[in-house]
Amino acid sequence: MVEKISVLIGVFLLGVGSFDLYLYLTHQQKRFRKYEPMKKFWGEKTGKTLHFLSYVLLPLLFGLMSLILGLAGISVV
Repeated sequence: MVEKISVLIGVFLLGVGSFDLYLYLTHQQKRFRKYEPMKKFWGEKTGKTLHFLSYVLLPLLFGLMSLILGLAGISVV
């Protein structure tokens, strides 16, 4: 049995991560509110890396995990 809520969460997170990845690849980082403050606080390279991990990579990973588990019938909620 498919866990519909888990699948919806996975699809949503994959959408958010994909959209943020698109913004990164098209150099539209100015649309991220917390991008500049993170760069100022952590420094150029570390701030950019932390922002990418938290706003692109983690949503994509958790979205994929939620989608797979939901399709397998395991609830993530």
